[in-house]
Amino acid sequence: MSNSLTIKKTGLNISTIASKTTVNQTGGKMRFLQTVFVLGVTLLFSTGCASFKEISETQKTYGLRRMPNAEDFPNSDAVTVIESHFIDMNFDTNDNIYTVEETHVVQRVFRNFDKYANVEIMLDHDDKLMSIEARTINPEGEVVTLLSTDFHTATGVTYESEFISDRKAIRFAFKNVQAGSVLEYKCRILSDFAYGGVTWHVQQDIPVILNVMKLSVPTYLVDKLTLLDENQKEYKWDWIYKAYGMDIGQPTVERPLSNQVEDEQKYIFTWKLKKIHSFQREPFCPPYTETVGHVRFATKTSWNGIAKRYMDRFWNPQALITPKVLEKTNRIIEGVSSDEEKVRLLSNYVKSIRYTAIQLGDGGYRPRKPQEVIDTQYGDCKDKSTLLITMLRSIGIVAKPVLVRTYNRGQLDPEFQGMGWFNHMIAKVELPDQTLWIDPTSENSQFGELPWLDEGVWVCVLDSNKAQIEKTPVRDQNQNKMDVKIQAVLFGESGMNFHFVIEHYGNWALFLSNELKDLSLSDLQKYCKSLVADEFLNSKIQNIKLSKREGIDKPLTLEFDAVMPNAIQQQGDLCYAKIDPFKMFESMTWLSSENRRYPIRYSYPYSVHKTVQIKLSDAYKVRNLPKTLKLSTYDLDYMSSYENQSDSELIFKEDYAVKSREIPASEYQSIQTFFSRIQNSSAEKVVLTK
Repeated sequence: MSNSLTIKKTGLNISTIASKTTVNQTGGKMRFLQTVFVLGVTLLFSTGCASFKEISETQKTYGLRRMPNAEDFPNSDAVTVIESHFIDMNFDTNDNIYTVEETHVVQRVFRNFDKYANVEIMLDHDDKLMSIEARTINPEGEVVTLLSTDFHTATGVTYESEFISDRKAIRFAFKNVQAGSVLEYKCRILSDFAYGGVTWHVQQDIPVILNVMKLSVPTYLVDKLTLLDENQKEYKWDWIYKAYGMDIGQPTVERPLSNQVEDEQKYIFTWKLKKIHSFQREPFCPPYTETVGHVRFATKTSWNGIAKRYMDRFWNPQALITPKVLEKTNRIIEGVSSDEEKVRLLSNYVKSIRYTAIQLGDGGYRPRKPQEVIDTQYGDCKDKSTLLITMLRSIGIVAKPVLVRTYNRGQLDPEFQGMGWFNHMIAKVELPDQTLWIDPTSENSQFGELPWLDEGVWVCVLDSNKAQIEKTPVRDQNQNKMDVKIQAVLFGESGMNFHFVIEHYGNWALFLSNELKDLSLSDLQKYCKSLVADEFLNSKIQNIKLSKREGIDKPLTLEFDAVMPNAIQQQGDLCYAKIDPFKMFESMTWLSSENRRYPIRYSYPYSVHKTVQIKLSDAYKVRNLPKTLKLSTYDLDYMSSYENQSDSELIFKEDYAVKSREIPASEYQSIQTFFSRIQNSSAEKVVLTK
């Protein structure tokens, strides 16, 4: 449940304030305070921050007794001693809202200096870095302060695989860093919004001794402020906040002095957290945003309000049905009467347009006009989705833009409204007899198929001035399956030729289509080799065939031969046969830790069904086969069996199914036991005699 704080200012144009805040929220712009994610285009290097104090004075200011050392944190490369953020809200002479954020960070490093000595500050448009300073304090007391020439600006940066033209990066490196050095920096950022879209990353990948967040609000904005006793406080203003992965409690409130000028009086809300343990990522862990302790701030609004502002300001002015767009649409669907086939043809056309993650200007949330996308033949997710929706609407088919937070970024919280959640756009198409979800950036997906990143996630469907929070469909383990059929024929005394036929369905097929579409023959051979179990690594891969997928329920088929010269090895009177060349599991080292904090997260439910048929010569007889193993634990199933059809033929079957995307951490011990038994069973050998 989110916390609410309400403010207002009498006589001001509140709609102007709200729109300015929304501009910064729209397009998923959030402040990543842990890595000094700073908004702004204009960089003014100066020493305008309050000058650095002696480090002992800084410790005293923050109530720290001493500087930590390596012995205090033997398992950490560094420690954040202090991280402080103070966001001060004000109004300019035109009654426009703005904030000044001051960040102060002090770290002490023990090992792997480069990771902490190199800092990047990312700047978006419209805001200003007012001042910045940084220094190194070595154990001997030497102080090395960076000069203005030590800060370097790069225009146009790549952030999370997208190139954004109006974002800048300021990079600097602390000098003369050694074991035990203290790294300290301060910066001040001027922003034209109030707290909306801010994320306070309380937890980091190193321990944090003290993390402070302060928000100041002019007293004349306060609509209701209830101060109860020391243990119960309730504060309300026009922004909401919510903590994830940790409890931050209620803020303390510093009230203004009575002798201050009224316009200068402010309430200061402070959260102060101490001794925060480092975030330790685990294998198959949920995304960072679902696991690391952080706090989100957003403008208090509704999903309908977000939809209206986004559609009015960014989408509707761009989604124009021009004569050229209509002409192109009619040319593509010429002679077609079925609405479903029209959608198929138009989506195939838009998918064929080159995807590029280049955002120009405010392209983080404003799509380019459909005619421009047709003319240039490239676009990002918003561009391609808007083009498809516009083309469909031009012929009377209902289609809506859908804002998505992809599965790899963590789940959206439907109860916490804000544009900061979203990083993707797709289309929802409503026909009389079916609903279709289409991702125009997924070039190799079949008609009616979403890639796993879009499956099973909360999305915001935009319809004029309304928004509907819905969950996209997700396929189960029977739809995301891999059927592996292997026939093995003995040649010579001990060699085997294994013929693989692997049918991929659902997300397996889509994954393989994306992975293999542009591979050379040698790279394709390497991929096939990667499917072969470790004990078959000296096998030769040949006769590769890759079929095309012909529909959503049809497989993508990969065929190849693996020639193994020494599949049967003789030891005395016994012969041991290697009959299973396909590895079902990757390394199980991720199960080595004793306990687990976070759930086990899979990309999608899936199943693998394998049958290996071995034809032996009359020279061999089966002496011993491993026993059948059948296991089931929390949403995991496994079965392996051996069957002696005749003295010259063996059949090995192995099935594995993951029936859900997530397994709770509380089931970790049972999962360990499950895989341990599989591992022990796989070590058993097929024994032959001559």
